Amino acid sequence: MNQNFDKCMEMLLHHEGGFVNHSSDPSGMIKMGVTEKTYDEFHGTDIDEEGMRSLTVEDVIPIYCKNYWERR
Repeated sequence: MNQNFDKCMEMLLHHEGGFVNHSSDPSGMIKMGVTEKTYDEFHGTDIDEEGMRSLTVEDVIPIYCKNYWERR
C-alpha cells in the first residue's frame, strides 16, 4: 500500500503546483492541491497566507493520506 500511495503522491504533486489565490476562485488559497479550508479543518488552525505559502510536501502528505487515501 505504501508504495502505491507514494507513487500516487508523486503523480499528483507533479500536477498540483505551488501557491494560488485567485479572487474568482471560491476555494481561496491553495497550495499543492490543498485548500486553506482543508488545511484548517485537518489541523484545527486558521492558517494565514504566509503559512499557506510556506507549506511543504511533508505538510500536505498526512492530509492526503488520512482524508483521501485511507478513506477509500
